[in-house]
Amino acid sequence: MLAAAVCIGTASELALLNHTESAVQLVPFALCALGLTASGAGFKPTPKTLLFARIVAVILALGAAFGIWEHFEHNYAFSAEIRPTADMPTLLKEAFFGASPLLAPGGLLIGGALLGLATWRHPMETTP
Repeated sequence: MLAAAVCIGTASELALLNHTESAVQLVPFALCALGLTASGAGFKPTPKTLLFARIVAVILALGAAFGIWEHFEHNYAFSAEIRPTADMPTLLKEAFFGASPLLAPGGLLIGGALLGLATWRHPMETTP
């Protein structure tokens, strides 16, 4: 249930921030929907739904890494555009502390971790 709450909260915050300017900005909405679907699969756990939840947990973690990269790249490109003569340390600093919050996509990582932990050593798990 906590993973579902994280997905709902993340999607709500993104909607309030109008995080819909490009197709890439819609990716976290799709990831949140996928996370909600996997969280709902936990209501009737089977070996297949547990595997699905684990796969989605990995996808959410990869999505979070992609979002962090996108925020970093956006901040870096913006800084390089407005300060074309800036040195690399300055551009990197501005990329880390720019307008796009670098760790904001980490919410998806938390959701993925919670989803993965919910399946850890689950009684329905099949043993190899």
